[in-house]
Amino acid sequence: MCPYELSLDLSEYCELIICDYNYVFSPTARLRRYFGDGEPAGRYVFLVDEAHNLPDRVREMYSGGLSLAAVRGIRESFLRFEQEGREKYLFPDEDLPVRGEELTAAALEDVIGALSQMAALCAGTAVTGTDGVRRGAALDRTCPDELIAAADALSRRCARWIRNNPEHPLGEPAAALFRMLRELLTAASYYDRGYVTYIEAVGRT
Repeated sequence: MCPYELSLDLSEYCELIICDYNYVFSPTARLRRYFGDGEPAGRYVFLVDEAHNLPDRVREMYSGGLSLAAVRGIRESFLRFEQEGREKYLFPDEDLPVRGEELTAAALEDVIGALSQMAALCAGTAVTGTDGVRRGAALDRTCPDELIAAADALSRRCARWIRNNPEHPLGEPAAALFRMLRELLTAASYYDRGYVTYIEAVGRT
């Protein structure tokens, strides 16, 4: 029995629920059984404590980011696996039980390419600090469609691969990649005139 699911079931018998902002306002964590389609408007009354913190928290909930360094790090995990061979992992005496399309380092290249192009937009503002780190930033009022398209395609492929290969030794980096992509895509689904794309490039000279 899952304690979390049990607490959700018990909450339906409660007149008062105390919870974090996330469970009401977050597009990914809110309690869907209370805010789903068909729920009557005006059924609940919310008392928000420390409401001055709410704008920053909600802005964070509806934002998404993707790090080029993190995606490259995951690609390196896949490359090491591909180059060093399966004998160093879990299946030394048999073929890896990969079902469906393979998720390889090469599959990440479109996302990495789109992120690299965006990072290049920071070149005109980049300065080197006293710590030897070069930093630059750029703002754009448009949705990064090329990145979103690449992230969506990779996310779908990643989800299928994780579902079909639950015991694969690369399951952990694949799951981390999927979480990052879904965070970005969730934010992108709300992108409108109130959004801005912020790009930051950081690296040592």
